[in-house]
Amino acid sequence: MTPVEVRAILGELDRRLSAELARFWHRLAETSTSEFRDLVIAAYPELVTPYVSAAADLGAVWYDSQPSTNTRFSASPAELPPVEKLQSSASWALAVGNGDQAIALLTGSAERALFDGLRDTVLDNVGREPGARWARHASANACAFCRMLATRGADYLRESTADFKSHDACRCMAVPARPGQPLHEAPYVEEWRKQYQRARSEAGSGDPKQILNAWNRLIND
Repeated sequence: MTPVEVRAILGELDRRLSAELARFWHRLAETSTSEFRDLVIAAYPELVTPYVSAAADLGAVWYDSQPSTNTRFSASPAELPPVEKLQSSASWALAVGNGDQAIALLTGSAERALFDGLRDTVLDNVGREPGARWARHASANACAFCRMLATRGADYLRESTADFKSHDACRCMAVPARPGQPLHEAPYVEEWRKQYQRARSEAGSGDPKQILNAWNRLIND
């Protein structure tokens, strides 16, 4: 499977998860505010975890399917997020937003957890398999933040301890390059490197925040 194909599967899982969250949300429409909040926070991990588990399983299967000179390694799914972490995300969404904004924040957080299931699986297995590397694969319409990280390639992320920086509703993926294999970049990454240089010139600074602001302006123009 290519990164685009894997992202499409994750996208379908996310569509189903978002629909399930919306149905649950609307079923609680007649409950009191305090009861509504407690029910959402309590149920959120139970709704989200099966989808995160499916994404982690997909990540392990995908990792094992990649060519490698190491024939003895077998990938394992990443550990699932603690219930407390998911409940904290739900509590944050309900505290920050109301109505449509709250459900949007909730589904964005769920999407992040879902994609983290695959991302964490890739990073965990890269860390366990000597000689493996990974790099960020962003979609063609990614934000400036994700584009900047995607241009750094596998050499920047060689250390197994490197974190995968993401945001809610981020659909970037960690793509493995197993021992003996090159890492293939998306065809548009070279153009992004040129955009980075333009944004840096526009910003007149090496400060990442100013570069990202200039880059976002270039994207939105």
